[in-house]
Amino acid sequence: MKINKIIETIEELYPPNIQEDWDNSGWQIKLQNNETQNILLALSPSTNLIKQAIEHNCKLIITHHPLFFGNIRSLNIKNQEENIAIELIQNDIQLYTAHTNLDKAPNGTNDTLAKLLELKNTKTVENFVKIGEIEPISIEKFIILIKNLLNIDKIKITNPTNQKTIQKIGLCTGSGGEFVNKIQDIDVFLTGDIKYHTAISSNTCLFDIGHFESEKIILPILKKIIGENAIIAQETPPWIFA
Repeated sequence: MKINKIIETIEELYPPNIQEDWDNSGWQIKLQNNETQNILLALSPSTNLIKQAIEHNCKLIITHHPLFFGNIRSLNIKNQEENIAIELIQNDIQLYTAHTNLDKAPNGTNDTLAKLLELKNTKTVENFVKIGEIEPISIEKFIILIKNLLNIDKIKITNPTNQKTIQKIGLCTGSGGEFVNKIQDIDVFLTGDIKYHTAISSNTCLFDIGHFESEKIILPILKKIIGENAIIAQETPPWIFA
């Protein structure tokens, strides 16, 4: 597989120029190798990904989350991110990232969740947030629906208005807590990483469905775009519930 052709396809669908100013989508590790037998798809860079890439003969890893955000002045093997970079280079593996451009573009993370929920009359606000409607459903059945769609066991929920029926939904995959108090006239807001003080101050029913859990849905979409040579990595959330 020609790596430059694959990246061209990704960038046509999810243009890097629509990423947020603070973001660092694009090449993280760019080497000279332009061919790969397979491609590894994942949410976050890690040393475990490198092991999987070697096992599956992947000379390219595409992740959602960037490896680097700030400027790098030197590489220190004791630093986690920099150690990942060193190991990638040592193993001749390149790393490319599509982050907020993948969140914002059509058929990106937020669109994918909206489609899973079969939202109607959908609109985008605040660049990321999707708002739409479903047929009215009890909150109890909606909880079951979300768990089944995302294959999760638990959801953190606040319900200050004692919402009993869900119809109008707002959603933002990943960490969308900053938008909670900016979205009005919805029955529930779905996102991950909602902070404690955001939760107790909001007058909206909130579902914290998890950062990882809300974004993993994009990986099968990327695999479909790239083809059968794309392999979805084995990843799990960082949390252990004891």
